[in-house]
Amino acid sequence: MAYTLILAHFLGDFPLQPNWMASRKSNFWVLSLHVSIHFIVMLLLVGQVRLLIWPYLLLLTLVHMGQDRLKVALTNLWPARTVFFFFIDQLLHYSAIWGLTVWIRALNPNLVNTQTRLWVIIAIAYLVVTYTWYISERVINHADAEYLKNIEETKIARMLARGGLVSLFPLVRAATLPYLAVLFSWPYPASIYRKRALFSDVGISLLVIIFLLVTLR
Repeated sequence: MAYTLILAHFLGDFPLQPNWMASRKSNFWVLSLHVSIHFIVMLLLVGQVRLLIWPYLLLLTLVHMGQDRLKVALTNLWPARTVFFFFIDQLLHYSAIWGLTVWIRALNPNLVNTQTRLWVIIAIAYLVVTYTWYISERVINHADAEYLKNIEETKIARMLARGGLVSLFPLVRAATLPYLAVLFSWPYPASIYRKRALFSDVGISLLVIIFLLVTLR
């Protein structure tokens, strides 16, 4: 259940939250739309158990709304700490999901299926290594206009490169290093940012590979 809700969170907070929505969450109705999308995605992903746990998911949605309002307020007060507030906000969301899952299981141990479906784990991995990291890297480098431009220009190629590395690793581990040399010569045009982008993408790809190795063993 926890992994399913984390997948719903990644979907709602990244690909299903376009730039216009992320930049206007100080508006009550925009924020309401954002958390409503989260609620709908959670209902869709949890399956038939939604009929029993929807009140808990609604509570999680309201908590999410409160956390986002706080993050927006703090970011407006201290824009220099945007990156810090971004990661604290994400950590709080994951903590709320974990806490809700523990609470549901404590109330009814038979209600939550403890066996995570394989596709959920794989979907989390690919979402993190592609779009989620694309947005996260933009936030981390929000003050560097030139590098942001570079991120936008190479975003699709870099997503494919990171996804390709994660895909190929379980199949041909012995060839991973030669594969890196070939793959990562493609999405990065010669520029002062090439090494920086390469280090970023290899790092997040390896973290996701470790996540897969640990969760799927």
